[in-house]
Parts: sequence; C-alpha cells; structure tokens
Amino acid sequence: MKVFIWSPLISEVGTTYTILNTSAAFHKFSNSKIENFVINVAQEWTKYKNIFNLYNTKLIDLKTKLDFKKLPKNSFIKSRLTYLLIFFFSIFKLHRLLKKEQPDYLMIHILTPIPLLLLFFCKYKTKFILRISGYPHVGLLRGFLWKIVNKKIYKVLSPSEKTKKLLVKKKIFSDEKIQIIFEPIINLELIKKKKMRQADDIFKKYDNYVISIGRLTKQKNFEFLINSFDKILKKIPNLKLIICGVGEEENSLKLLIKKKEREKNIFLAGYVENIFFTIKNSKFFVLTSEWEDPGFVIIEAMFSNKIVLSSDCESGPTEIISHKENGYLFKKNDTIDFINNFIEINNLIENNSQNITKMKIRAKQKTLSYSLFRHYSILNKIFK
Repeated sequence: MKVFIWSPLISEVGTTYTILNTSAAFHKFSNSKIENFVINVAQEWTKYKNIFNLYNTKLIDLKTKLDFKKLPKNSFIKSRLTYLLIFFFSIFKLHRLLKKEQPDYLMIHILTPIPLLLLFFCKYKTKFILRISGYPHVGLLRGFLWKIVNKKIYKVLSPSEKTKKLLVKKKIFSDEKIQIIFEPIINLELIKKKKMRQADDIFKKYDNYVISIGRLTKQKNFEFLINSFDKILKKIPNLKLIICGVGEEENSLKLLIKKKEREKNIFLAGYVENIFFTIKNSKFFVLTSEWEDPGFVIIEAMFSNKIVLSSDCESGPTEIISHKENGYLFKKNDTIDFINNFIEINNLIENNSQNITKMKIRAKQKTLSYSLFRHYSILNKIFK
C-alpha cells in the first residue's frame, strides 16, 4: 500500500511533528505493509531526511525549483505570497505525480486548496484524505471548496469532537465522512533522546520561570500574555516568563516588552529545538491561545509532569483539560481570571501541595490518547 503525504511547510508548526510521528508509527506498527512518501515541494522537508530514513519514509521531490530557505515568510503578507508561489509552481506537477504514481491514498495536511481543486476537476485512482489542522475558520472560499469536494473525498480527519460538530453543523462534510483522530504527539523514543540532550544556553541562565511555546502569531495571543504577566510581576516580582517560538509578531512583541520595561523578566527565546528539557526546568506551562486543536504543547507539557494553565478557547484545550482535575482553564482574554488562576497554581507549587502531585498524575494519564499506536490503529482501520 502506497501512502503519499502532502504538507508544504513554510515554518516549524505542529504539523511538522504530526508528519514525522505518523511516519514513525507506520514504520513501527505496519510490518512494512505501508510504503510512506512525503512530497517535498520546496525542499522544506530535506532537513528531516535523516529522520525519514530511520522510518523508511521516502521523500518525493516535486522539482518546482522553489527553495524553502529563500521563500518570503516573516510576515502575514509575505507568507501569503509564498503560498501563492507554491500554488502556481506545484499544482500541475502534483497532478502529473498522482497520475503517474497512483498512490492508494493521499493525506492532505497543509495548503489544502491545491490537491482539493485537483480532486474536483480531475479523476484519480487515489483516495484523498483531508486532515483538518486546528479549529477551522470556515470562510466563504474555504467552506465552498470543502463543500464541492464532499462527495469525492474519501475521509476527513478531525482532531477533536468540537471540530467535527462544527463541520457537520455547517453542512460542509457529512457525519459519516469524518473520523476523529488524536494527533500522534507522544513519541517515546524521540522524547527519551531529547531529554538526554543539553538545554539551550538561554535556559541555563534562569530558574523560577514559567514557559509558553508557540508561533508568534495572533492565534497564540502572546500580547495578552505579556500584558497580564506585567500585572503578575507586581505581586511576584522575581518570576520570569520565557516565550519560545518565531513568527510574524516577533518585532511587535519585543516593542511591547520594552514599553513595559520588562526586559529582565520577559524573554523571547526564538525557536527552541529541545522543548522537553525546556519544559522540564520550568515552573509550569501557560497557553493563552485564541484557538487550538488540539494543542501539541499542552500534551507535551502534561506528559512532562507540568501543570498547564490554558485558555478555554474553542476546541482543543477544553477537551484535554478538566479544570483543577488535570490542569487549569481560564476564561479566554479575561485578565482577572487568568491572574487569579496563575497565582493559585504558583502558590500550590511553592507550598508543595499534594493536589498538584495528583493533578500531574491525572494529566500524564490523559496523554496516552495521543500515542503513536493509538494514531496508527485509527489510520489502519481507515485504510482497510
């Protein structure tokens, strides 16, 4: 069985690890019955070639002549320009590839309009599987495109129950087309290797810090976090906040930190490869997102025995976290609620509360749903 994966990347996102861990799951559990291929549109997957080799996953060069490293991507407008370039340089090449290779399945992750338009206008022997990434904002164009391919698409993978309900409610995809599948976040072999590595230099300098991880975009709502943490520092002056990630809002967030005169307490660490070491040495983990689905870093933090304080944003966190049972939830964009919950967690940790210990145990148990085997088992049923 041949499975092709379409997922052109222009930055490090959760989907990167979904692809890597899906490849690991195929390799570990399929007994070589699944041949896995990742389509390399602009050499964006080349840096992971050694990892793919370990999993017997092959890279297929689409030969677009686009170079991922040179594509504009440091702002919203530039990233949209890059998407357009990928669209025009890849759509016909992808069509020829599917006609020639005739894979059994094409799993679509990012830049979905390209393969979906091909599915609508052309006939293929390949079965198309659409993976919904995050809680989708269904605008007119996206909603229209998804609706017109509903009959032709083989399966739609939803990361949560709320996402599935949204798609059915809006009559975009039929209920029987949608399969809920949790992301393959917990790769034990990879986590063990990462835990053995040294931490990045920035984290050797600090203790007594809380951490937040994510792309520096409006979705992650770091402006709210910085403004709220500024108020918390008036009550807990020695605490530090480290934000890991890169993205289009980096400059504006730096200016906000400078404006608040909090350069000694709030740090933008950039891209951090070894996040497990980083999370391990933090006090607890904070997520202030406008939306998530499911929220990779939540699962990673819970698996690393850290308490998570998350916004009750649409989908994702509210299906993972039960308030004060295995983590904390605050009302999205509610500064007072955020600060109250933040200080409560900090106090419980400072006092070595048994409640925190029990909460960590329940949190780690929850992460078992996001294992490689669980993910593979569902995909295997779909393929059969």
